Amino acid sequence: MFRVHRRTVTKVTRGGLGDRLPCSNMLNEILERALLIVAFQPIVHLPSRRVFAHEVLGRVRPTGDDPVPGPAELVEEAACVGALLELEHAWRRAAIETIAERHAHDDSVYFLNVDTRVLQDPRFVPGTTRNLLREHGLS
Repeated sequence: MFRVHRRTVTKVTRGGLGDRLPCSNMLNEILERALLIVAFQPIVHLPSRRVFAHEVLGRVRPTGDDPVPGPAELVEEAACVGALLELEHAWRRAAIETIAERHAHDDSVYFLNVDTRVLQDPRFVPGTTRNLLREHGLS
């Protein structure tokens, strides 16, 4: 498990330095409480009107009346505190587990997005997704 600590970053705008933005522990709570979920966006072949694949979209499970961050906000929060790789792995695991549980026996194709900044992280290890797929019998 990792810990994200509170810190402040400076938002850079076109004209120079902008407002100082606080980075909260919102990400810790979401990861610790396993609130990451996925949604499946159908991709349709228009001439045949047939769904031929699904894009897997990361979301946060709502809990109560508190507003939940959107995916873009959460990704930027993770980048802000140096935890983008952890967020990507958690979402990827949620995606693969959901596909294995609910869609393992259909012939659908699934597209998983990745933030390219993850690929530049020195902790990034190629093959992580392939290993997760094997673990869940999807390779």
